[in-house]
Amino acid sequence: MRHWITAASWTAGALAFGQTATLQSGTLHVLPGTTMRFSGLSDLVIAAGAQVINDGLIDLGADCLLQEQPGAPITGSGVEQAVWPIAAPLTGAEPGRLGLTITTDYAAGDLEVTRGHQPAVLPNSAQGVARWFAVLMPSGATDAGISFRYDLSELNGLDPQNLSLFEAPLLAGPWLALASINQPGAQLIDATDQAPVAFITAFDQDAPNRIPLTHGGGWSAAPTVVTDHVRITVPEGLALNAVELLGADGRVLLTRAFPSAGPGMVLLELPVLASGAYLLRLNNEWTQRLIKP
Repeated sequence: MRHWITAASWTAGALAFGQTATLQSGTLHVLPGTTMRFSGLSDLVIAAGAQVINDGLIDLGADCLLQEQPGAPITGSGVEQAVWPIAAPLTGAEPGRLGLTITTDYAAGDLEVTRGHQPAVLPNSAQGVARWFAVLMPSGATDAGISFRYDLSELNGLDPQNLSLFEAPLLAGPWLALASINQPGAQLIDATDQAPVAFITAFDQDAPNRIPLTHGGGWSAAPTVVTDHVRITVPEGLALNAVELLGADGRVLLTRAFPSAGPGMVLLELPVLASGAYLLRLNNEWTQRLIKP
């Protein structure tokens, strides 16, 4: 059994090694530029009450399986990687137990799955869930049936009922929708990804059709994660005449007219909103995306 840890830090906890490595409590932080590699381990367990922030690379190799607690997945700007080394077609294989289950005729071995936690973004500024995967098949290309599992803490304000899978050749896009089967109760989304399989994440199924967001000119609206109000800042030399709140389907849910409110701050009281994404539109031109948790 071997394990390597370089420049990682942890507080108020312990990593216990055997066939299983367990973070008992506290916080483990994998620093930027750092690799934490496991070999010969059967499980990496993040116990209840422990936290892992990964800003580097956690390499699970071909043997180690990750065990995360519901509501407390790994977070951070880094990635986790796992390899499925078996040279045979995959049926319901989940490399590293990272959350992506794969069925494919690809049989050359060493299929690699990478998982990240930063939401992907569409050209209209719509964001996806805070989880993405990349699938690397070292040789050849073949379609894959995939099942994408997410944690509720990774929804990023999106409605789980409306999620759909999207794929892209690069993390920056362009993102294309896949015909998806959504199972919100199980926190799963299923689809078939066409070869070559690359980056996969989940967006609201209607996100690509939303009005592109426009920013600048001194306008601002806060908070963007809302409860019952929004503070609108009107820049010098401009006036606020009208405000609209639109739902994810484009329906206007709220309209407010103002008697040419001048520079300064305007408080907009919101109606009771269901959890999901909304669009705030000012003077029928400037827009800002809002999220109701």
